[in-house]
Parts: sequence; structure tokens; C-alpha cells
Amino acid sequence: MKRTILILSFLLVNTFAFSQGQPEDKERVRIANSKVQKSTQWTHKYSQGKVNLKGYITTESKYDERGNVIEVINYKSNGQISSKLQYKYDKNNNRIEYLKFEKKDKPDFELTYKQSFTYDDKGNKKIENGYDGISPYKIIYSYLANGKTKDITKYASDNSIIEKWESSYNNNVQTINVLKLGKNLDYVLVRKIDVRGNTIEETRNDPKGKEVSRILSGFDANNYITSNAEYYSGKLSKKFTYKYNKQYQLLEIIQVNPDGSESLNRAYKYDSKGNLLEEKWFDGIPNEFSSKNFKYDDKSNPAEVESYYSDYKYKVLYKYTYEYY
Repeated sequence: MKRTILILSFLLVNTFAFSQGQPEDKERVRIANSKVQKSTQWTHKYSQGKVNLKGYITTESKYDERGNVIEVINYKSNGQISSKLQYKYDKNNNRIEYLKFEKKDKPDFELTYKQSFTYDDKGNKKIENGYDGISPYKIIYSYLANGKTKDITKYASDNSIIEKWESSYNNNVQTINVLKLGKNLDYVLVRKIDVRGNTIEETRNDPKGKEVSRILSGFDANNYITSNAEYYSGKLSKKFTYKYNKQYQLLEIIQVNPDGSESLNRAYKYDSKGNLLEEKWFDGIPNEFSSKNFKYDDKSNPAEVESYYSDYKYKVLYKYTYEYY
């Protein structure tokens, strides 16, 4: 018999965006271990500071037994379906198909976006076939014998080249020529890689070799990012520094401005089990932060999230019903 409890089933991407491993993999494992089959998101709005106890369904998500999301249905506030997303995976949990259906100017749903993927025996993406809502396209990936990317080519429906990325290597430096129509140089990316495979510098140059932008990144011995500085036309635009706790969970992102002044960009709090309790971030409103506050059930599944968006002065509560295999 299926049990239903309150949970939150969206990806906590920001929690893991700067740590080891892919956030999608961490969430997939969590869903699989909890034997999640379906989650339903309910939206409860606030009125005069009080939450409306009667919510409405905004999203339903279904998962396979390996924790992969296989279907997402999004609803409007009036209960009508706004979109349907469908996913398929191979035995290695690589996504092999993504479909998006929406109602446009017709009463029936129509396919508005499509992607299908094939992989080599090393798990590298080989071919992507897709439809962007206007026309079909194809992307082909090729690799060197050592596994490094050789080139990536995007084709139109008539098999003409839209864009091609050609890579070459010199020790720890990767140079990527981005060619429009496969022949006209649009820009050049130069990436410097450290001995652990982290990109510590990426420079974008125009066709004449002039620097357009540059990003410098620092990492610690465990490959966690510690700093990220963005330059445009040779001048520092902004820099971010990252702080972690002893469990290497992200605590703060500090923004450092060109004049040396610092401000809090994002901050996170966790409970003793490592669950995210609070996330807050700066949305451009002076002396005010947007925020999300989380509650969990006895299995450490997120139970609800109270969200506040400072730029809109908008507060909303999300609750989630959850069915098990």
C-alpha cells in the first residue's frame, strides 16, 4: 500500500553546485534510497501575512526505481495542465530522451522540444538529435584516443553546419575555435587546466585575438572551488569567494567588487544531519535578501519550503505529497 507524506522533491542544485559530484546524481540517489515513486507540489499563497491552508497543485513528478525523473506535469493555478515533460534513460542512468509538450495556439498538446542522445562505451555523449520548437537539429561529438574532446558540430535539418567547436591541446591548455557555418571564426576559448582536471582560467578572444572576457577560478586540494573572478576587456567585473563547513557543504558566497568592497551574495544553513535548512541570496534590493526555509520529515526527506522573493515582495509556501514504491 502506498503511503503519502509531505516532502519537497525539487533539486537542491545550489547546495551542491560547487562541490564534488553532479547534483542530479546526488538527488537521484536520494530519491532511489527513499523509494520515491511520485511527488506532487502544492502551492499555498499568503494573504495579509497568513498562509492560505487551501493549496493547489503546481507540479507532479514521477520517478523510476533508480531515482530518475521520468515525467513532470506542470499545472496552472486553475488546474489546467500547462506542460508535460518526459524522460528516458539507459542502464547507466544517462538520459537518452527528453520530450516537452505544451498547448500553444491549439486545443491539443504539441511537441515543442525534443532531445535524444547516444553514448559511447565510456559514457561520452556521441550524438544528440533534437527539435528546438522551430526545426530539427543534430549535434555530433568526437573524441581523441585519450578521451579528450576533439570537436563538436551542430547541423541544421538540411545537414548544413550551424556551428563547430574545434579543440586542440598543448600540455594543460585547451584551445577551442568556434566556427560559424563550420568555417567562419566567431571567437576562441582558451582554457587552462590544473593537474586535477579543474579549469583554472578561461579566456574568450575575438577573431583578431583581442581578449573579450576572462574567468579565473581557484580550487582547494579536494577540488572544491574557492574563488571565481570575472574580467571583461581586461578589467575586473566581480569576484566570488566560497566558504564551506567541515563537511564541505557550501556556507557562503561572498562577492568582491572592483573597489575591494565585499557583500554577501548567498548563504546556507544546515541541520546536524546535513539537511539544508535555509538558503538566502541577494536579489539586488538594498539591505534585503530573498530566502528559502526548509522542513524535513523523519526520513530526512524535505517536507516543505517557505520562499520569499525580495524583488517582488512575494512570499509563498510549497508543500509536497509523496508516494513510495
